[in-house]
Amino acid sequence: MLVLAGVTPLVILCSVVTRAGAAGLNVGEVMHPGGGWEEHVAHAASQVVQVYLAECHLVLAAPSPSHALPHLIRRLSEVGELAVFLQPCGGAKVFHGTTKNKVVLGNDGVPYFWREVWGSSKATCRAFLLDYTACGTDTAARLLSWSGLWLQPDTRVIMLGGREDADELFRHAALRNNQHKDFLGHRMNIVLMPYFPYISYRVEHNASATTVHLEDSLNTRMVNSLAPYMNFTYEGREPADRQWGVPGSGGNWTGIVGTLQHELADFSMDLTRTPGRSEVVEYSRIYIDESIVILSSKPKPLPEYLSLIRPLEGEVWGAIVVCVMVWGTVLWVMERLFHWITGRRYLSFSSSIFYGWGLLLQDHPFKPPSNPTSQILVVFWLLVYLILSTAYSSSLISHLVVKGKSSVINNMEQLAERGKEGWEWGTPASRLTGSHKTFYVTSPTPAIIEVHNGIKITETEEAMALVLKGGFSYIDSYYFSQTLVSTFYTDESGYTPVHISTTQYPVFFGNAWGFRPGAPFRQRISGAIQQFLDSGLITFWMNDVVRSHVREERRASKEKGTQPKLTFEETSDGQVALGLSHLQGCFYALFLGQAAASLSFLCERFSRSR
Repeated sequence: MLVLAGVTPLVILCSVVTRAGAAGLNVGEVMHPGGGWEEHVAHAASQVVQVYLAECHLVLAAPSPSHALPHLIRRLSEVGELAVFLQPCGGAKVFHGTTKNKVVLGNDGVPYFWREVWGSSKATCRAFLLDYTACGTDTAARLLSWSGLWLQPDTRVIMLGGREDADELFRHAALRNNQHKDFLGHRMNIVLMPYFPYISYRVEHNASATTVHLEDSLNTRMVNSLAPYMNFTYEGREPADRQWGVPGSGGNWTGIVGTLQHELADFSMDLTRTPGRSEVVEYSRIYIDESIVILSSKPKPLPEYLSLIRPLEGEVWGAIVVCVMVWGTVLWVMERLFHWITGRRYLSFSSSIFYGWGLLLQDHPFKPPSNPTSQILVVFWLLVYLILSTAYSSSLISHLVVKGKSSVINNMEQLAERGKEGWEWGTPASRLTGSHKTFYVTSPTPAIIEVHNGIKITETEEAMALVLKGGFSYIDSYYFSQTLVSTFYTDESGYTPVHISTTQYPVFFGNAWGFRPGAPFRQRISGAIQQFLDSGLITFWMNDVVRSHVREERRASKEKGTQPKLTFEETSDGQVALGLSHLQGCFYALFLGQAAASLSFLCERFSRSR
């Protein structure tokens, strides 16, 4: 049964929960039996609301109608918005004890009716008043189990009943997130995975436990700044399956997301926000983006033996061949018609074809055609020859002097196109256990789908060796790739043979801290992260972490003598003398022509000998 007094929809908001005013106004002392006690209870409750909960939306719940209930409705409806809930249906399972004894999972453990209550309003303040003066603690606990209060950590909770019973109900598991307005040195359990420069740590194993020690990274600086300021400590550990988190069976998730979903940790310091994850875990303010980039070898010089045909594209060469054949055929037809009319000599078909080739190759025939119509054809063909020869000669000179290079890969479309030519690509296995996999699977872009279908599991060191060799691309996040290339694949002069694609593919909304459902400290931490953003500390810390890491790794490599030895190709701006390497295409064409002529001679001799 639902009774509404006042004007208001049912509502919800999130902030921090306290036992608002119960002790301050000594409500328990006025709850004594005797005449008029119901009015005393209602008056005390209205005082709590007026002093501590002004303009809040009030939810008054009574597991069983009491004598004080009418007085409460009258008094509280005069103060603000009020929703009253009576006689909830039985049969709900009661959750007692701490979260270690029983974990209540997210919204799926909350009846639909109560989810509508908490989720259908935009009030800026909310309070839950429980009147259990006419029932026992078991019935009141059943109502708390149904209420979903563990997902509303900012809701203020007021108990109306006996003091001893109130203490027991305040320890109910449904209120586990409503008791921590201050951290008070609380030890946070953090679940994390290595992902430099976002998060970095080392793991130490001993006989008793596995310890995670944070190392310098963006999130390490963030949590070390927040811990003393907010008065909490922390302990880190990896998820049992060492995965970031993808959907599993039965609505459960793997990895970090699953750990938070089942409330086995308080929060994770770096978790990409996706629509699916947002349904089972809560997030702080997004503090940095995460983009996918493609690493490939820088463009390499094209083979010089193709320099003769490189000045013109394949379509142009094809058009030239077709035009020569068509023009030679037309010339032969004109010559035949002229011979049929006048009886004069005419060019044979082969002579007409070679006549056109001779003009293009600057080998002018000695006897031009005597037919005026054919001469007009020759004049226009000479005009075409002038344009083609000038364009070819100028382009050939530039290609001989300036070495041509292969094209770079800057996006998924180009990578997928290269895949048709035998190009391969890969990414580490850990990247396909989280948001990267979701990005590929849910993308509507055909090129990204094709890249995902052809992706190979390749760890970083092996993948980068293949990148340097050529014919392979490595796909990973931008900041990680930038740090990797700057640290291990850049020499002291700043040269690197690795190209990072100019196109970056954002992975959903960005990175944030993920929290277990109903975490009462989420808003305070999220507010502090917003202050980091406003002050520019996030950008400063990220850049400084990358610079410091690169500097330290290079210093260590120099001391060990393992600094990268990379090939540096210097281009000259001065005069270039053409050498055999530039003109090798000419000699290849000469040898090919001699071989073809020799083969033709042998075939001719063989046919005549028979």
